[in-house]
Amino acid sequence: MEGRRTDSSALVRAGFALLALLAYPQIASGASPSPSAEPEGGDPGPPGIVAWLDRPIPADAAAGASLPVGVLLWDETGHSIPDMGGTIQVRVHATDPSVEPATVSGRSDWPGHFTATIVIPKGRVGSIDFFSPSTVCENDVCRPDEFLFPIAGAGLPPEAPITGLAEARILLPSDPLVAGRAADISVRLEPRSDWDPDALVLPSSLVIRAREARGSNFTTATLSLTDPGDPVYEGSLTLPAAGDLVLEAATDVEGGDATRFPTSMTRITVEAADTAEAADRGPARDADDSLPLWFVVGMAVVALAGAGVLAVGFVQGGR
Repeated sequence: MEGRRTDSSALVRAGFALLALLAYPQIASGASPSPSAEPEGGDPGPPGIVAWLDRPIPADAAAGASLPVGVLLWDETGHSIPDMGGTIQVRVHATDPSVEPATVSGRSDWPGHFTATIVIPKGRVGSIDFFSPSTVCENDVCRPDEFLFPIAGAGLPPEAPITGLAEARILLPSDPLVAGRAADISVRLEPRSDWDPDALVLPSSLVIRAREARGSNFTTATLSLTDPGDPVYEGSLTLPAAGDLVLEAATDVEGGDATRFPTSMTRITVEAADTAEAADRGPARDADDSLPLWFVVGMAVVALAGAGVLAVGFVQGGR
């Protein structure tokens, strides 16, 4: 019996060993990075992300001249401006194939937008690559690669929201904001880059939202575009109650963060109407506008006391 148990144990151990050998190739292949499905010579980059040049490269740019270049990345799948980090690479190809391409770094000046200074090569600019360095691993061997962002055009993505392309500055009146009293409010839009002025499509109106910090809208007002050449929106806002609030500019009333200008948030303090009116009148004065009230009251008390003393003396003298 003991011999049979030993043989059975050996058979079990052999079975486990055979299973381990059969499973090993599957485990090993799962532990290794999967082979890249992209052809060698450049990865097309994150799906749907393309590059829009701020302005076309001038055809008459002289060889050797330095030229500032701006580019906006746009996610065609998510319909948004992606934040791709702080730097990208810009590679300039000349029309003359004998001229080696030159690569410079582009830096982000706001999320999704990059600027760089290129040098016009001999033979002029043939094409430009915008890319981000990356690494591709195939069969446990890794090599440097790059994510390329195809150029979709020059100007602005047609679907890009104005809230991501312009900064909004709320201009408050010089007088205090008073509850229940209408106040003139203005918002100025400033493009975030040097695009062609006709490329930025301005809405005919904007909305001012007043709300408590981390709260819902307290009240709103619509502002109209008064000067398309210098984008300024004007209107009036009446705040129904006093307190500390936040003002923000947006393209609609209820869109939340999606339709808000992130740069517009402004903290304000709304005064109560009676407090503001008292401040306008200045410090309170007594009836004759010359003597302090405490002095008048004190003199009246002294006069009454003196009259009492005289009355007592008169009575005692009569006796």
